[in-house]
Amino acid sequence: MIRKNSAARTFLCLLLAFVFAASCLPQTIFATTDKKTVTTWPEGPENNSGAVCLLDADTGAVLYDKNMDEQRYPASITKILTALLIIENKQMTDTVTFGEHAVSESIPGNARINVQLGETITVEDALHAILLASANEVCTQLAIDIAGSEEGFAAMMNERAAALGCTNTHFVNANGLPDPNHYTSAHDMALIMQECIKTRPSAASSPI
Repeated sequence: MIRKNSAARTFLCLLLAFVFAASCLPQTIFATTDKKTVTTWPEGPENNSGAVCLLDADTGAVLYDKNMDEQRYPASITKILTALLIIENKQMTDTVTFGEHAVSESIPGNARINVQLGETITVEDALHAILLASANEVCTQLAIDIAGSEEGFAAMMNERAAALGCTNTHFVNANGLPDPNHYTSAHDMALIMQECIKTRPSAASSPI
């Protein structure tokens, strides 16, 4: 069986690819200095995305930015923080059983895995469903299991984001479904991703 540290790294790497596929489209940008005065700084890629932030994972230094503190709707990259909280609050061998509220989201038009009422899966499988299939109903059920309600989980998300230094973020759900009060910034998402790719003590001791 794959150990939790390697599996966690695998799907967090997938998430990193997901983040930059979603938000790092490309205007030439340089770090926080003037190109004319820093001749050794490499030129950034052409970029037509509205907002971009690239951090050094070890130091947190901003290597590349464009409107990185501008508030934007995150959609399914919300699930990066959702997955982080699941990893921090659940064991991979725990199980989750789906209730009516979560199953009600398993409908055409929603990203889903079509779970059935009363169906039980492991947290490991739930994370794969979230990270590979963007399953909204799985996010909702895990949020309820961990915090007692979607609102309670959203409060946990906001508390965790604030602890990571996020200043332009407010989440209202675990799956990124549209809401005018659900927003983040490229910089804040980079800070969340930075936390995700760190080696966590819990990731070294439990199987996935």
